[in-house]
Amino acid sequence: LISLVKRLQPCPIMVVFSHTACKYSGMAQACTDAGADAVVCSAEALERLIASAEAGRVSFLHDMSEVDAGPEEVEVPGADMEVDESAFPLKIYKSVQEYPLVALRTEQNLDLEHFLGPKHRAIVQLKEFTNDIIQMIERLPHPLTVLTPAFPPPVRFVHISDTHNHHKSILLPPGEVLLHTGDLVGNYGDRDLFKHLADFVSWLHKISHRFKLMLVIAGNHDTILDQSRYPREAAKAKKPFLESLPKNARYLENSGIEYEGVRIWGSPTVNSREETLGKRYLSNAFERTRAERQHIWAQIPEGLDVLMTHNPPHKILCAQDCGCELLLGRLIEMKSPPKFHCFGN
Repeated sequence: LISLVKRLQPCPIMVVFSHTACKYSGMAQACTDAGADAVVCSAEALERLIASAEAGRVSFLHDMSEVDAGPEEVEVPGADMEVDESAFPLKIYKSVQEYPLVALRTEQNLDLEHFLGPKHRAIVQLKEFTNDIIQMIERLPHPLTVLTPAFPPPVRFVHISDTHNHHKSILLPPGEVLLHTGDLVGNYGDRDLFKHLADFVSWLHKISHRFKLMLVIAGNHDTILDQSRYPREAAKAKKPFLESLPKNARYLENSGIEYEGVRIWGSPTVNSREETLGKRYLSNAFERTRAERQHIWAQIPEGLDVLMTHNPPHKILCAQDCGCELLLGRLIEMKSPPKFHCFGN
């Protein structure tokens, strides 16, 4: 039913209203894997969704009117920074509010408020969301960006994940190394995953001049890269994918790399939902059994600077029944665990 709705033109927002799916994250995940835009179970949640959709439509029409009026340069702080090699090469953001993603979000909120009014539900929610982002950044044990010049300058990483074929919509702040922790494509049933993957590689080429190194791992949606579960599809897709990557891009699969003395290791491995839920999903790439995951996580080297996984550790920045307890156990037992752990899902 979801796939049928998503084929309609123009494509409507597909909402599943289900108390059961909201209670069990695995069922909600199945709905979103099939292409549902949202899973809700209350009138309030549905009203929030409608307000968000209304705001999105206003924003879209506003953007289209600007296109009709002629191109306008939108300045994002630091996005196209001119680097003076004789000076400190990284832009200094004196406050969280100056950080590019926060600054852009604030600017977009003000634009929407002009059309919808300050009391519109979507505006209130967007401001709350922006404040939540600011508070999360301020609570980090380490600053998100460099606060004062330091020599030699540190390596600035930009981390993204779960783009699901929406990579072109992402605002990328300036950095030296780009990390992508999986789900490059949108495996929601009736989709051309080979086209998604080729489009992703094309995008990497377009942005490759902005980073000295780009590191990519796969995720559970990237079935055509999983030689173990999908040997036929991977035989067609994986070699061309690897050979077509930009020269400064690397794909990691239970493997590592060192850059400027920074040690990085990445893995696409995720929990097997066939084992835990007894269900086989469309998005089941790199799902591995407990025994297989135990063996893979044991390979994580001691003393890493950055660990890249698609799966989060159990209950870390994810739902209560999400994440891998074996990964969490490995990180706890390590004598010298990774300084930073980047993950998606």
